[in-house]
Amino acid sequence: MKIGVLSDSHNNLSYLKEAASWLIEEKRVDLLVHLGDDMEDTRILEEFGVRVLKVPGYLRHIIRIQV
Repeated sequence: MKIGVLSDSHNNLSYLKEAASWLIEEKRVDLLVHLGDDMEDTRILEEFGVRVLKVPGYLRHIIRIQV
């Protein structure tokens, strides 16, 4: 299984789509992993017909970090 990892798309959907397309068409990945805060961006990845794993990046609301 080949895995493609995408991160921190920050609503740059055209770049996200271009990167996902390259990973799927050129590198033949079976799974896309999206890391980062913009989970709604991953909707565009679901259009490609491969499995998508969404990993949120902003965990400060879950883990209290004292500075």
